[in-house]
Amino acid sequence: MKQDSNLRNNLKSIRTGLGMSQQDLANIASLTRQTISGVESGQYAPSVAITLRLAKALGCQVEDLFWLEQDLPEIEAVLIKSVPCNQQLRVSLARVGGQP
Repeated sequence: MKQDSNLRNNLKSIRTGLGMSQQDLANIASLTRQTISGVESGQYAPSVAITLRLAKALGCQVEDLFWLEQDLPEIEAVLIKSVPCNQQLRVSLARVGGQP
């Protein structure tokens, strides 16, 4: 299947969190390692059958693995102090009591 620029996935994170290599997952899901690599990199939008096989092999729901870009919630954040424009900065976002 072709690439879908709106499709995002969490496949690599879940796979590595379970201590599995691409080949391990491919073997369990009856796929090729190249298919796993293509899905993880976003170069390949898998069929429904492949997404179901991946979810089953990883013990999760399809929705845990795949989502559409436009379905992500927008989060607005306000810095609590000024930062020079040319300075790189790491921030952490969190919701507290339902408030951003």
